[in-house]
Amino acid sequence: MGFRDDYFNTPHLDRLADGGIFFENAFVTTSLCSPSRASVLSGLYAHTHQVLDNSTEMPMGLLTFPLGLQAVGYETAFVGKWHMGSASDAPRPGFDHWVSFRGQGPHVDQTLNINGDRIVQSGYTTDLLTDHAVEFLRSPRERLLLLYLSHKAVHSPFTPADRHRGSYADRGYVRPESMADTETNYSGKSDWVRAQRNSWHGVDGMYTGRIHFDRFVQEHAEALRAVDDSVGRVASALEELDLLDSTSRVFMSDNGFQFGEDGLIDKRTMYEASIWVPLVVHCPDLFSGGQRRSEMLLNIDIAPTFLEAGRVSIPQTMHGRSFFLLLSGEATEWRDTFFCMSISGSERFRRLRRFWACEANAIS
Repeated sequence: MGFRDDYFNTPHLDRLADGGIFFENAFVTTSLCSPSRASVLSGLYAHTHQVLDNSTEMPMGLLTFPLGLQAVGYETAFVGKWHMGSASDAPRPGFDHWVSFRGQGPHVDQTLNINGDRIVQSGYTTDLLTDHAVEFLRSPRERLLLLYLSHKAVHSPFTPADRHRGSYADRGYVRPESMADTETNYSGKSDWVRAQRNSWHGVDGMYTGRIHFDRFVQEHAEALRAVDDSVGRVASALEELDLLDSTSRVFMSDNGFQFGEDGLIDKRTMYEASIWVPLVVHCPDLFSGGQRRSEMLLNIDIAPTFLEAGRVSIPQTMHGRSFFLLLSGEATEWRDTFFCMSISGSERFRRLRRFWACEANAIS
């Protein structure tokens, strides 16, 4: 169920989906790392939170769900890739405990900013981040906790952990039908799609010819195995603490990924493979597991849902909507359309910023 696939091997994610609620139609409103992450945190579309690329900081004073939960007494921790304002790894507002790094950071031997102190740590980054997450969970406390564990493992170029390297060498990835370079596949599509095939983001020119498509898919799958291990380690730590069933665990991604669909790789487009993401919520003490829901959920819905779960008032300015009632199985009217914003290219970001600034001045 959920994450099981003929190609990918994710036993811990499968177990999470089997025991939780799997939302089959979850999407991001902007398929790019930092803009999507800012939407997850703030409940806002990118044109409002203004993180329109992977280098821009989140605006100071912007309400996020960690800030809201921290204000009502939660002990909050962020562990992993932040990426908004990629030149900085400084602790951000809303978190009592901070473990992060600059930009994407390396996959191995990471320099971590731990509550303001930079420390070089040896090892595979996914495992290091999981170590810090588990350490936080096991720390004595009297307050409710929020842990935001943010992995970077499946960001290209993919670097699997040594223990997983080569584990997919004998598996065959079935290429999507739409990857074929045929007139049938281009029918009804813009000329842009055909032109992209030999570009950085196309299957025939991918990353300037740096890697072959089959190896690209294999290394992604092998890198994902460490993330699956991490899900298992966090579950084991919660089980040891007798918190597994009472803790709400949410698993999702900041964007989808194209593996040859329409002759494309990576993300950034509004094709389904690029904007469609996994979303599982697991908390047996509150919700019956083993459910599959078809409602159309968005990354902007995460913040209001966490606030409602923590009994914090949801600001009317948030664009997203809490799906807390859906978790309880209540019949609730839900959206059947949504707005998706595609942004690509730094010059385009600058033009959009100037446009929105002029528009805001005209309105005021």
